[in-house]
Amino acid sequence: MYEKDKGILDDNDNFEEHVPFLKSACDHPGEVGDLTDATRSGQDDSEKYNFCSSFISRCKLFITKEALFLMCLPATYFRDYSFEAWLLYLVPHAEQLGITPSRAVFLSSIGGIGGIIGRTIAVILLVKKVHMFKIYIIVGCIASLSFFFDFVGESFIIRSVWAFLQGLCFFVLDTADATFLKLTLVDESNFSFGLGLVMLMKGSGSISAGLLTGALFDVIQSYTIVFMMTGIPVLIFTINVVVISVLLNRRVKSKHV
Repeated sequence: MYEKDKGILDDNDNFEEHVPFLKSACDHPGEVGDLTDATRSGQDDSEKYNFCSSFISRCKLFITKEALFLMCLPATYFRDYSFEAWLLYLVPHAEQLGITPSRAVFLSSIGGIGGIIGRTIAVILLVKKVHMFKIYIIVGCIASLSFFFDFVGESFIIRSVWAFLQGLCFFVLDTADATFLKLTLVDESNFSFGLGLVMLMKGSGSISAGLLTGALFDVIQSYTIVFMMTGIPVLIFTINVVVISVLLNRRVKSKHV
């Protein structure tokens, strides 16, 4: 009985201790809510800090470990830039050369047919386990030359040949991103992070292609010059692939030593 009474007395004491707090909560409900909000805000800030610190550390680790893959990102950007510029201005370029709109639209279909054939060739080469970097270098040189010699011929037949050749080349080069991810990444756990960077560069290339080539055309008013200058990013892509191929071969040889 004494223990029970003692327990009751303790409970009453605890109740009396909490009475001021309860009165304060009733008299000033906003202050208690502010205290709760402040606690939650502190937790949110702590979570944001932890996320940012972990993200920064992950980026530093990725940069130090996947330096060769990071060198592939400019190639992704310039290839997508040139592809989007070609895609946007293929038909308007033909119309400016005097080809009727009803015939100029067929150039996109011809380029698409070339793209299907190019992608099929790329898949066959991948199945045969051909060294794709050599293919990208050869195809990149052909594509850049086709843009540099864009001033040759204004007839529909010649434009069709250029459209077919460029479509074939671009859809072969479009497989380069998967090759970069497969061959240059050191740690497979970095695949998702690397894929995100590739998508970022592809989006940046697509957006800047419309902005920069559109601004260039507004200044010079010539799609021929725009197309000829589109060969420059294709050439940069090709040079970048050459550098990556050399560094990759050195890394492979150093592992075997």
